[in-house]
Amino acid sequence: MRRVAAIDIGSNSVRLAVYGIVGSSLISLFDEKATCALGRDLAGTGRLSPDGRQQAIQELMRFGELARDSNIEALYPFATAAVREAGDGMQFVDEIAAKTGLQVEVISGLQEARFSALGVAGGIPGATGIVGDLGGGSLELVHLDNGNVIEQATMPLGALMRPHDVQPDELAAWVSRHLNAVPWLSPAIGGSFYLVGGAWRSFARAHMRYTGYPLSVIQEYAMETGSALNLASLVSMMGPTSAQLLTSVSRRRRDIMPYAATLISQLISAAAPHHVIASSHGLREGIVRQRAGLEAEAASDPFLDYCRFSGGTTARIPPDGASIYAWLASLFQGESRQEQRWIEGACWLADLAGRDHPDRRADIALARGLHLPAVALTHEGRAFLGLALHSRYGGAKSEQHHPAIETLLSSEKIECALKLGAVLRLAHAVSPRGESLHRCSLSEREGQLVLSGPSALLNGETVWRRLNSAASAFGLEPCLEPQAKAVQPPVHA
Repeated sequence: MRRVAAIDIGSNSVRLAVYGIVGSSLISLFDEKATCALGRDLAGTGRLSPDGRQQAIQELMRFGELARDSNIEALYPFATAAVREAGDGMQFVDEIAAKTGLQVEVISGLQEARFSALGVAGGIPGATGIVGDLGGGSLELVHLDNGNVIEQATMPLGALMRPHDVQPDELAAWVSRHLNAVPWLSPAIGGSFYLVGGAWRSFARAHMRYTGYPLSVIQEYAMETGSALNLASLVSMMGPTSAQLLTSVSRRRRDIMPYAATLISQLISAAAPHHVIASSHGLREGIVRQRAGLEAEAASDPFLDYCRFSGGTTARIPPDGASIYAWLASLFQGESRQEQRWIEGACWLADLAGRDHPDRRADIALARGLHLPAVALTHEGRAFLGLALHSRYGGAKSEQHHPAIETLLSSEKIECALKLGAVLRLAHAVSPRGESLHRCSLSEREGQLVLSGPSALLNGETVWRRLNSAASAFGLEPCLEPQAKAVQPPVHA
């Protein structure tokens, strides 16, 4: 696994993020930020905050050391709106170089827009609609069509640049004047509205609380447009005191939530998206993808790349997901391509809780499947994986009903996940790694689930018991057909 890092010098915070790269998958290994508020005084003075500059230098010294300590192959330090717009911005860049050795790239507003869109598209392949990235100093908007950048714009609508001490209708009118200057922003774009940035992620968390949503994962959290607009309209009318009631939002972000909600309301009204979707990947991930050459991995699936890498990290014997998938695929031929991806991913994760205590494996596998730190995976897919892996460890049906399962999965997908878990459990009994599965076959025939192969592999109580369980999940009768063949000698070290 390759390791790279980015240092993001933003208008409000300075952050170090270290990533592992496996195929087209970016894996977060370390993430730390400091709130320096470099752009706090920018609207009034045109310069960076002196206190913010001093704090940022101290943090950047430490971040540089942490990056080197992480054994990375490349470091990408960059600065955005506050440094870009401030009269003393380039002086600050020179000071950073002199005191920390970091060579900071100041990216333009249009570059910032494009990189944010690349980050979203890398985490949500095929993303279509509008990406909005709300930072401290600016708002970037990008029109994406199947992951490709069509149009982009940058505006001085960052949270630190908003007018203060104005009424909600005055603030809305000020935002509207800026958005009206974007000629391509219209309902004709279609698709979804993708939220990027800390304030908008906080809005997504507030929406989860507002709707009683059963899962806390931000990546690909999808909101119905009407529901998002209802909450945005409520929050946009809050004053400084009532905004403190947003307990799902960190205290330091509560003051800006009415403004963040006003922008969401205006953008929903202007673009009429089909859904509003939160993205945890944005600017930093877009820069890393471009700088590290991951755009060349566009044909690769980041979800499956992640599963191939992580499946063996907590397994007793790392599973060969390709062999397992080839062995059981015929039983799931009627599933969609989306579901086939989930099934294939589960094959690589087939022993995800293998090193945990046997009494806890089913529950741990369910939790890990739901909260898998992977992208290109919908919340429905998370629920499917969690349930399949819970079943794979013999989890009782009475224990499977995590609220996310019943909320996110149809009865048909619940049935499919339970079947998959039972077959994965059988596969592990036949061949813990999966390499010997090519010597066997599993098929549905005349009302039976038939397992055939060398008797040396299939004899024994465990295989028969798990075949019975798998057949029951499919509503079939079990049939074991051991074949007398020469026994292969065991492998010795």
